[in-house]
Amino acid sequence: MTPKDSRLTFASKLSEFGSSEETRTEVQEARRELAEFAKRFPFRARPESIEDLKPSDVYEKGSRDSLFYWVEYGTSNVGRITVYGASIFENARAKLSELKRLLKIAADDSLSLHEKIDAPWDTFRGFGGDRHIAKKIVTFLYPDKVLPVFRTAHFEHFASGLGQDPNRATKQLFNKDYENSSVGEKFEALNHLISKWRDDSAPGIDNIAVKRFLYHEFTPPSAETVTDQVGTLGSTGLLFEPENELGVVSIFSMYHQELGFPFIVKIQNGFPDATVISDEADTVIIEFEHKASNFLQHGHPADGCDLVVCWENDYPQGIGPEVLALKEKIKDIMKNRLPE
Repeated sequence: MTPKDSRLTFASKLSEFGSSEETRTEVQEARRELAEFAKRFPFRARPESIEDLKPSDVYEKGSRDSLFYWVEYGTSNVGRITVYGASIFENARAKLSELKRLLKIAADDSLSLHEKIDAPWDTFRGFGGDRHIAKKIVTFLYPDKVLPVFRTAHFEHFASGLGQDPNRATKQLFNKDYENSSVGEKFEALNHLISKWRDDSAPGIDNIAVKRFLYHEFTPPSAETVTDQVGTLGSTGLLFEPENELGVVSIFSMYHQELGFPFIVKIQNGFPDATVISDEADTVIIEFEHKASNFLQHGHPADGCDLVVCWENDYPQGIGPEVLALKEKIKDIMKNRLPE
């Protein structure tokens, strides 16, 4: 198949995908979420509303009315992001004036897409890296101009599948090589490439439908599995459940990629125990415990880490940081490894 034939095939598939009843229903639900977000946070229609934001409007644990509830959960049909630890949003709430400044940048029609993403979001710990939180906020504000694809690696994978050249785009837009471009410049270039392909292939298809098509047609590769399968705890290399913190560290180290952390930066003695990199390229500070309640018993400060990794969460009331209980996660991993 020639590149031209391939483009025609994908264009036909996109048109068919976008017109299906299932896709239309999914797009309708995502658009409902976007409309609700715009009603609650009319940052473009009424920029002055940004200045009216109170700390509780930004983030409040358990509240479904706060900005970051809607960023993380309330708009899951638009696109999902993974956030490890409420402290990420608490950091932004604590620096409210700086957050307001960044939201004004995000909603400023005179600024380019890359200027919005490359603004100093890394002022808040957890907002740096691949800037997926900033990308999602900007997508809310410009849903007809920005494709809701928040991971650079996924965008690159889609561009490759469609035969698009990101380097050509950054040369055209910024007069620089793709590899030397910033996160925001890469995002703008990739959005430009695939949006143009969409306009040429199936004009009028909603960005939500395009995003769903891309994930359906070019499913991004997941992290490689560490061992072969048999749906038992024995496949972790341990015959029995861990009896202490060291066993938790061992299992996490074996399965960190499948748990959403492709890189371990360091594991150390003393609190906090580890620094890792998430799938979204954010730095995550981890404390290991055998059980979640041990975190409280040891008297660790709740703001000293982003995530508590334990074997079992025996304290569902909440301990401050988010909790990742390996017992259930390992079961899911083993199920996914069972043969069809």
